[in-house]
Amino acid sequence: MSYFKAVFDTNRALTVKVSEEWDIYEKMSNNPLFDTPPVAYAVFLVALEEQKTAIQNAKFGGIERISIKHSKERVVDDMIRLYRSFATFVAKGDTDIILSSGFRHTKQRASAGKMPKVSAVKRVADDISGQLKLRWKPIDNVGFYEVEARPLDGSEDPTAKIDGDDKSMDEYWESHSTRPASIAILDLKPLMYYAVRIRAKGVKGFGSFSDILVVLVT
Repeated sequence: MSYFKAVFDTNRALTVKVSEEWDIYEKMSNNPLFDTPPVAYAVFLVALEEQKTAIQNAKFGGIERISIKHSKERVVDDMIRLYRSFATFVAKGDTDIILSSGFRHTKQRASAGKMPKVSAVKRVADDISGQLKLRWKPIDNVGFYEVEARPLDGSEDPTAKIDGDDKSMDEYWESHSTRPASIAILDLKPLMYYAVRIRAKGVKGFGSFSDILVVLVT
């Protein structure tokens, strides 16, 4: 199902909700697309009328009248939630159908597209031997981050710049994943240099790897 859904905030003030509730009743009950509601429209109409009466009576004050108003409000709220789910199901993401029900709909989610390159990768101080903690600048709409690490062999200069997208050593990278923009990689070899690179995964695939960070694991 599409991301678009019918929405209705039942936590708003009753004076704000009531006109929308009547509009939902009028539109859904007269739309053949919604002819099999989870609650009969006649029942919904009775609940709206009883809520209307309770609102009017509560204007005169009194604990009992106010309590009845709240009770009638909860009944209508429960029905609205059922209608909201029903409208979402029928519409299957079609915003015109959602609007025809009297409900509003969710905003369009921004497409992640191709994820940007991970940047600002930094080591976090850590006293645990064989562990490497990292953090980096978060990216919007990320699904997860893929973090890869590999030990440098004796022929590699730990001070030399390494291309993050270099494929020549792919078989030596160990992959880890994380949702937050941080990670602790365990069970590395102490007193060895490691190269680390990170990329972000979104709905349309991976972005580029970060610049390589070379660190000495203690």
